[in-house]
Amino acid sequence: MPQAASPLSLSGAVALRPVLDQINTAFAQLSPTGEVLWVNLAFRELTGISLRELAGKFLSTCLQESSDSKADGHYHVTRKDGRVVWLHASQSVIRDPATQEPEYVLVHLADVTLAREAEEERSQLAKRLIESQEAERDRIARELHDDVGQMLALTRMRMERAGKPVSDVPGKLHPGPSELAKELDELAQKISNLSHQLHSPTLKYLGLERAVARLCREFRSQSKIEVDATFDQVPEKMDEMFGTAFFRVAQEALQNIKKHSKAKVVSVRLRAADGVLSLQVRDDGCGFDTDAAKLASGLGLISMRERLRLISGELDITSRPGEGTRVAARAPIPQTH
Repeated sequence: MPQAASPLSLSGAVALRPVLDQINTAFAQLSPTGEVLWVNLAFRELTGISLRELAGKFLSTCLQESSDSKADGHYHVTRKDGRVVWLHASQSVIRDPATQEPEYVLVHLADVTLAREAEEERSQLAKRLIESQEAERDRIARELHDDVGQMLALTRMRMERAGKPVSDVPGKLHPGPSELAKELDELAQKISNLSHQLHSPTLKYLGLERAVARLCREFRSQSKIEVDATFDQVPEKMDEMFGTAFFRVAQEALQNIKKHSKAKVVSVRLRAADGVLSLQVRDDGCGFDTDAAKLASGLGLISMRERLRLISGELDITSRPGEGTRVAARAPIPQTH
């Protein structure tokens, strides 16, 4: 390994060190051939590596370069306490004013750990959302095949036999057109419900207030849970992405109540005031531990937060075991032209 240049011969580098030690940013001075001459206090605190451990060695002995080609110039180091720190390196070659020969290399190391972790979290969220979409598509495909498909096949058979005598049962006839019409109505309702789960035409053509009101009526009909829904100054027209976000939050909140809450009464409040739209869904059910739910693998809470984030909104969920749950969403209403 090449020997490091003597720090004593680098008067400019040595003179700069007291200044660099006062800066809350990691810096390293390297010889022209890349060996470590000196690192400032911020570098030592960030990486947990002393100058004695580094002097005369290459930075690569302690910093591992990212294998991601999109993260060029990114490195990471595992501290002695086990924490992984991500750094982005940029460097400048400092030359001798008289000879213009390289005197030393000054490396600036920016701590990008939080940004890296946020990007990783975003990547994992995107993956989980895709998985959730695929699971939902599988569920709808099964329902179409196992439920709607079978009902269509059965109805077709009954239509062929409509009004005809039943074999081996004298005097009895197969269901006639009126009975079959009721079955077709039931089938049409199932298809309508599936379509509504995918996209609400009420939301698109009649607005958010009527869409949420219909959602509450369907929830009451299916769950037998009483719903008290109130609306105040909700704009009839609004940005489609904005309205869809609030509709999906209400839909997800009611779906969670139906599945898990054992509630008897639910209140839904949708209100616009001072340029902000707010939604509150409250139930008197069994509640849950919100801290534990943050660690759960389900995507319900995550998808609600992500939808609100995309419209510059926020979501607040408060609950305790045995004390019900409150889901509150709010976001500034975008100006429509």
